[in-house]
Amino acid sequence: MKAFSFRNPMYLALLQPKVAVPPATDPYFNNVVLLLHMDGSQGGTTFTDSSNSNHTVTAVGNANTETTIKKFGTASLEEDGNGDYLSFSDSADFDLGLNAGYGAEPFTIEFWARLTNTSAVNVFFGKGGGIAGWNSSNGHQYNMFTESSTLYFQWWTSGTSPNTISASLSSLGWSANTWYHVAVAFDGTTTEVYFNGSRFGTSTAAYNKPSSATVFRVGANAAGYSLYGYMDDFRITKAHSRYTGTTITVPSASFPDS
Repeated sequence: MKAFSFRNPMYLALLQPKVAVPPATDPYFNNVVLLLHMDGSQGGTTFTDSSNSNHTVTAVGNANTETTIKKFGTASLEEDGNGDYLSFSDSADFDLGLNAGYGAEPFTIEFWARLTNTSAVNVFFGKGGGIAGWNSSNGHQYNMFTESSTLYFQWWTSGTSPNTISASLSSLGWSANTWYHVAVAFDGTTTEVYFNGSRFGTSTAAYNKPSSATVFRVGANAAGYSLYGYMDDFRITKAHSRYTGTTITVPSASFPDS
């Protein structure tokens, strides 16, 4: 009898994340409030929201489109970690998980990221004002970032401390210069956070928002931290949680535009 080998292709295939080609059209496209394909020319500073919301995107610092390194399409968002990000004016589209009359509103945030420095602070997205921390007037609303080799998703309910779901990058298997899919899904009760198809944390903590209008950012937060690396295909869906369970199917193509 031939001895089993952990290098057996069948065994190795079981370790890979599940992938699926998104449909040509998205049945929940009308729920998409932000869709950034990050496409453009080399070194470009024009970014387009392909959702029906058509938000104005302002590139700050050295945020630009990079054509030689991308997950899908023609380019990705490139940042050098020194104050670069994409900025969006305050909008109800970015107020997530709040009461919608029938209960807390579901949402999904997802994107692809490729970090060049996993030891640094890297911010994927955040909403909040100033550097006031977590408070009810102009503080952080939610953030997703890496710090001290740990991936965090944090959001505010009340008081001065955030709710947190986190995991070390080593336990996730996050390596530099590799593309990974990251998703946050809230079904109205439970928040589930995924890395490359596997869930690494849940919480039933509620969402809230500060009383002042605050900016939404991709690739940075209000505290001034940004990102070392690249992001691609960033999407926010409201009123629908696209993912649930311990594992999900990772998209293998760009998100549909309709």
